[in-house]
Amino acid sequence: ATDLLCTSGRAAVLLLGGLLRWTSCDGALPRPAVFVGCLSAVIAAPRGKRAATIAVVVLLLRTAAEAVRGLTDGDDGNGDEDGDKDGKRRREPVRRRNKALEEGASAPAASTNKGTTQKKEEPKE
Repeated sequence: ATDLLCTSGRAAVLLLGGLLRWTSCDGALPRPAVFVGCLSAVIAAPRGKRAATIAVVVLLLRTAAEAVRGLTDGDDGNGDEDGDKDGKRRREPVRRRNKALEEGASAPAASTNKGTTQKKEEPKE
């Protein structure tokens, strides 16, 4: 019985951590703020609608995190920031990128060639 409680407790902590990471959009919103928002939704929700209230709060926090991330990244919504032809985003988490910027690295430039091929210059002789 003790093993079952320990295992279920660990699983709950891992699930909560993953949910908070997803909701905070990999650091766009601080996780403690997301945790407090979810905890207040649990406490303030009426008994019959607790799960629905938590789901709505999690989605609202995720939307806010996406908005903050879009503002800090200069995301114009077309999914072409990294020059990916398939439109999928492959960006590093905000926390790592901000750390790199603080250390003096330059920010990666956004791609402006929306699906066009660039001509390669031939070496001049």
